[in-house]
Amino acid sequence: MKQLLLSKSEAVYVKHYFQKETRLGAAVLIILGLLVLGYILPSPILYFGLSLFGGTFDIFGDTDSGNLSLVFLAICILAYVLPLYLFRFLMSRSGNDLYLSLPIERKRLFYVHYLIGLIYLVSVSFFLLIIFCMFSGIDIFSKIIGGYFPAIMIYFLLNCGFILLGCCLYTFFTYIIIRCHTLLDGIIMGIIYTVLPLFFYYAASALCEHVINDTLVSVAGNDDTIEGFLDLLVAALSIPWQMNLWIKLYCYHELTGVYTLELLILCGIVWLIIAAVCLNGAAKRFMRIRSEQSGQTTSAFITYPLLIPLITFFLLIGFQEEAPISIATAAIAVCYLLADFFAERKIRFSLKRLVLFPALALSSYLLFMMLSSTQMFGTLQEVPSAEQVESVVFGITQDYQGDTNHYPSYTGQSSDPQKIASFIDCHRQLAALAKQHNSESYSGWRYYISFTYTTKNHQNIERMYLFREQDMEHINTLLKEWHKQALIQKITE
Repeated sequence: MKQLLLSKSEAVYVKHYFQKETRLGAAVLIILGLLVLGYILPSPILYFGLSLFGGTFDIFGDTDSGNLSLVFLAICILAYVLPLYLFRFLMSRSGNDLYLSLPIERKRLFYVHYLIGLIYLVSVSFFLLIIFCMFSGIDIFSKIIGGYFPAIMIYFLLNCGFILLGCCLYTFFTYIIIRCHTLLDGIIMGIIYTVLPLFFYYAASALCEHVINDTLVSVAGNDDTIEGFLDLLVAALSIPWQMNLWIKLYCYHELTGVYTLELLILCGIVWLIIAAVCLNGAAKRFMRIRSEQSGQTTSAFITYPLLIPLITFFLLIGFQEEAPISIATAAIAVCYLLADFFAERKIRFSLKRLVLFPALALSSYLLFMMLSSTQMFGTLQEVPSAEQVESVVFGITQDYQGDTNHYPSYTGQSSDPQKIASFIDCHRQLAALAKQHNSESYSGWRYYISFTYTTKNHQNIERMYLFREQDMEHINTLLKEWHKQALIQKITE
C-alpha cells in the first residue's frame, strides 16, 4: 500500500489532473443523474440487468433494495469506465510519448493514475449513497432518530463492502486495460469479462439440462442441487452477482440455495486476492509498455487468444446435444472465424485456427457424453435416496383436452421417513413403466405424474412423467394400491 502514498510533486500532479480533466467529472455527474433518475423512475434496463446477475427482487420497490441495487450498479459502471479513461493515453503513440515523458518515474505514474481512479470511485460511491439516503430520508433518518443504530451500521457496512468489491473490480479492469493496445479493444475486453461469468452460467445450465433430458426417463423437471453448484461458482466469478446476493441477504435476512454468509465472505476474499495479483501485474506490465505498441492489434493471452476459444467452447456446450455436428455448430464456427478475423484485423487462415475449432467441438461433445454416461459423476439420480429427502409431494394431472372422467385424480405429500421410503418405491415403479416407451413420441399423452422432493439441504428435485391412455389401466391399479396404503388421497370434484 505504500506505493499509493504520494510525494509532494505527485500530489501536485494529481491536483492538476483533477482540475484539468473536467470531462471525467462531467461523465460522473451524468452517471449520477441517470442513476438518480433510475431511482425515481426505475427503467426496464435496471430490471433486466438485475435479472441477469442473480435475479431481481419481489420487494424491489422498497426503498432499501432499490437504493442498494442502484448503488452497486453505479459502482460497477465506474469500475469499468474509470480505467478506460485514466489509461486511454496508452492507446495512442502521441499520448503514450507525452505521459511517459513526464518527470515522474514510470511505475509511480501508474500508481498515481490508479490512485486517481480509486479516489473517484470511492468519493462518487459515497456521494451517491448520500443522495439515496436523502431520497429515502423518511426511512433512513427515522431509523437514526428512533435509535435503530445497528440497522444503520449494517446499511453503512454493506455499502462499504460494495465499495471494497468495486475497488477489486476496478483493479481487475485496470489490469485488462493495461494489456490492450486500442481503446476499442479495451471497451470490448471490459464488456466480455463482465458477461463472461454469465456465458459460463447459462451455457453450463443448458448443458446440464441436455444431460438431464438424455439421461433421465423423466421428460421434464429440475435439480436444484446442480443449479445451486453453478450459482455458487458464478458468484465466485462475478462481483455484480455477489453484490446482488448481499442485497438479498440484507432485504430478506436469509439466502436461498447453497449460499451462506460464510461462502459470500469467502468469495469476497477470493476477489481481494485477485485484485492484489492484478495490481502487481498491471504495475509490472506498465513498466514494459513501448510506444510503438499503441494502436496495434491486441495479442495478450488474456484477451482475444483466450476469450475467443473460451466463449466458443461455452457456446458449443450450451448447444451440445447427442449429435456432434449440427446447424448450431456450423453457426458457431462462422462466429468463431469472424471473431478471430476481427481480433487479427485481417482475414488470414492458419492451421492453428482451422484445428482449434474442431478440437473445441470434439471436446464439448466428449464432455456431454462423459457427463451423460456417468450421470454427472453420480450426482444425477432418477430417484433420490430416502436418506437425502426431507419431504415429498405427489401429483397427477389429466390432459384438459382428454376425457377427465375415466379415472380419478390423486394427490399426496408427506414428511414422514417411512412414507417417504414408500413414495420412493412408488416412484421407481412408475419410472420403470415410463422407461418402456421413453423413446416414443408423446403427441398423444393424457396423464402427467410428478414427484417433487425437498432435500435436507433445502434443494428441490422434481421428476415428471407422461403416460398415454393405454398405460392408465396399469397405473390406476397402482394408484388404488397406494391409496389403500394412505400414501395418496383421491381428489373429489
